[in-house]
Amino acid sequence: MTEDAVVVEELTVAYDDEKAVDGMSFGIRDGELFCLLGPSGCGKTTTLRAIAGLEDPDGGEVYIGDDRVSDEPPHSRDTSVVFQEWALFPRKTVAENVEFALRMDGVSGEKRQREARAVIEKVGLSGREEAYPEELSGGQKQRVALARSLAADPSVLLLDEPLSNLDEGLRREMRMEVLRLHEEFGKTTVHVTHDQEEAFTLADRVGVMRDGRLVQVGEPSEVYSEPETRFVEGFLGETTFVEANVTEGGRVDAPVVGSLTEDVGGVDTDTTEAIEVSLRPEDVSLTRPGTSADGGDVSGRRSVGEVIQRIDHGSTVRYHVGLDGTDETVLAEYSTRGDPGFEEGDDVAVSLAEDPPVFDGDGRRIG
Repeated sequence: MTEDAVVVEELTVAYDDEKAVDGMSFGIRDGELFCLLGPSGCGKTTTLRAIAGLEDPDGGEVYIGDDRVSDEPPHSRDTSVVFQEWALFPRKTVAENVEFALRMDGVSGEKRQREARAVIEKVGLSGREEAYPEELSGGQKQRVALARSLAADPSVLLLDEPLSNLDEGLRREMRMEVLRLHEEFGKTTVHVTHDQEEAFTLADRVGVMRDGRLVQVGEPSEVYSEPETRFVEGFLGETTFVEANVTEGGRVDAPVVGSLTEDVGGVDTDTTEAIEVSLRPEDVSLTRPGTSADGGDVSGRRSVGEVIQRIDHGSTVRYHVGLDGTDETVLAEYSTRGDPGFEEGDDVAVSLAEDPPVFDGDGRRIG
């Protein structure tokens, strides 16, 4: 039917007449690590569970390769799930937990032990084969859960927020471990997360979800730099949305940032409704009023504001700047080494990136 390893067509899952997944369709390429990314309650875990056969859809189809599996039980789908809570057997050792998947596939004792230990070595747990889950750290438990799923040699590996129970340091470590294992085993993988950094670190492609629907799919850099909606722009990073209007000539006029918006460019729309411009911290630059980095006079191209707050984050410095004559506050961020050194109360000139994204009243990107 398709070259995709997984195809979801018009998938719908409802609870008490409320749709958790609302007519979603997408494909996942063979060997791809695909992240479903979105806020809590958007339907991403329900979608993964429907692919695994752990949820009965109210409509739509699921295909694994060329096989329609919509009515097949979980054990017939050639998938394996790593859960958020790990789901290890507490009275089984690491080796016994990993062997369990092979036992269910009918693999004989000696071969089962050999294959289990090979996977345990690949996830970095050699020497811990006889340990019990209570003797393991959170990261080690996650490695066991991954090893158990990989030992089953599924066509599709399904990861349901597997790193969310780990502290920040372990999460960063395990992200790289998941990436390494994906590169080594080459499994088609669906990874569910609400963490943008996690998705962008791991994914070949990202599918952003909202209210049971897939709102944008693409490579991480594409989704981040070319958001199609205001929701995607706001969800994928901190930003300030400032009100603007489209002039008769089809240009953007945002009084909050003054004549700077002349650099936004033409907007192909006849709308007279209010629109919004998105100002991300990395797209905002601060200088002394009336000067540029080389000392030239650029006062006609800048808005003036005051540093309300300066926050040091170790490797970065974040400025909160109130714009003169408005209630708006914009953010600017620098690496510590590139910090311009402003203090709270300093007057600053605020300049923007050449083409900040522009959204209409319905949240659609128009420029």
